[in-house]
Amino acid sequence: MNYPIRTRTLFFYALFFILGSAISACKKTDSDSVVIAKSNTKIIASFDLLKANNPILSADVNGVIQGNTITLDVPANIMERNFTASFTVSAQAKLLIANAEQLSGVTKNDFTNTVTYTVKAEDGTTISYSVQINKKGVSASSTINSTTSYYLYAQKENFLYTNLGTIFESMHKGYFVDEFAARAFYDFDKDGDLDLMGATFNFDTNVGFPVHYYKNTGGVFQRDQSVFESTVPTYVHARQAVLGDFDKNGWMDVMIVGHGYDKAPFPGEKQKYMMNFSGKFTARELALPAGTRLPFTHSGASGDIDNDGDVDIFLTSTMVKESGIFMMNDGKGNFVYDPSVFPSDITGKNYYTSAIYDLNSDGYLDLAISGHDNDANVAIYPNIAAKPIVLWGSVTGKFTSGNATALPIIGSYGVTNNINFMDYDKDGKTDILLTKTGDGTSLPFYKGYYLQLLKNNGGTSFADVTTATIGKFRNDAPPKWIIWLRPHDIDNDGDTDITSEDKFDSHVWVNNNGMFTKN
Repeated sequence: MNYPIRTRTLFFYALFFILGSAISACKKTDSDSVVIAKSNTKIIASFDLLKANNPILSADVNGVIQGNTITLDVPANIMERNFTASFTVSAQAKLLIANAEQLSGVTKNDFTNTVTYTVKAEDGTTISYSVQINKKGVSASSTINSTTSYYLYAQKENFLYTNLGTIFESMHKGYFVDEFAARAFYDFDKDGDLDLMGATFNFDTNVGFPVHYYKNTGGVFQRDQSVFESTVPTYVHARQAVLGDFDKNGWMDVMIVGHGYDKAPFPGEKQKYMMNFSGKFTARELALPAGTRLPFTHSGASGDIDNDGDVDIFLTSTMVKESGIFMMNDGKGNFVYDPSVFPSDITGKNYYTSAIYDLNSDGYLDLAISGHDNDANVAIYPNIAAKPIVLWGSVTGKFTSGNATALPIIGSYGVTNNINFMDYDKDGKTDILLTKTGDGTSLPFYKGYYLQLLKNNGGTSFADVTTATIGKFRNDAPPKWIIWLRPHDIDNDGDTDITSEDKFDSHVWVNNNGMFTKN
């Protein structure tokens, strides 16, 4: 059949439309049949505690991911366990605790115990991670001061303020105030009264004198060398006695610190500690760091430096590269030198006196050291100046020169021979009392005295309040220095006074509401 041209044209258009629609319909059906698979990736890529979100932290703590376990080393002095974690997980995945979604840098959780996180992938599959907090470093202790030799020294029941010249038997031509510089009262035999141990010096020859022990029987002191097992220990020049129960057997031990013959070439001296076994003493030598000579050791102190439950020992030293020597206790009264505890950049300094105590009440022991900050030798060799300083203890169990407070120095009195701690104004903070003597510049060497009182302002700050609080705090005239001062309540009125340690050379400053008057 023949159609007009116009009709045939419309027919072909219609046919093309139908075919095009059919083809288009086929393409759409093929496309709809393709299903895009959902991701099953589910990992925690990073997990951190950032200081920005956790102000109690001193620095960021980065988590260590091993398999499905995440550990975070948080400094042991931080007791807080509520932290906000920052994390990254797989794309399209969610992080959950139970059914609660976690938001990085926002959600806070309690990490006292191990926390289990669930990573949920886009396809709904899951995997679990456990997150735990480890303590890093040394844990703080609120009772750490009770481990120190200074605490023992400062207890009223461990001190008998008397004329020591009536007890000590002179090894010279008659007793003098600093003959037995190393001395300690304690009830060593546990019979209810204070006994006395002390050691003197030989200024004439490099030969040791025996340590003295005086047993107290009803207030009468009698020398008794039978308390020393085997042989009686000797010292050429003893300087200080340090108390500590080094083996934790319940009987008080004593370390005698000595510097040896006090003339050139200053050979130094071995350091001994007397271990107390039921009232009998056995002398042991400290295994000091190896060197070409023994250290010239002027002072010592003890305390649990690493907060591990035993008493460690510190010694000042000169004539060797070590200015400070830490001997760490194994818990049984055996000591090993640890060079990492004292700052390695404080070497070759003339430090002669030291004391250990927690001065800022943070649960870590601090080290106050001083010595010759200005004398004739320092003028020639300024690098040996031993400026008075407090090295602050920390969670690391180590001391650094970067974590320290310099204490003020006193012109002409550039030698510190004694460090004491006291709360002179009863504000609950531990203040520092330094006893100084002439440095050989405008005042004669080791002549005269100066009492320097430093008020604890809190934290790591001290203010010199000497002139405002201590009457007659200095005396340029006397022929000798004051070897030891001792803070204690001499008039039993509830505040801390200051006296000499020996009535043979009596010095008394009475405290009245934070103001001292010299009697």
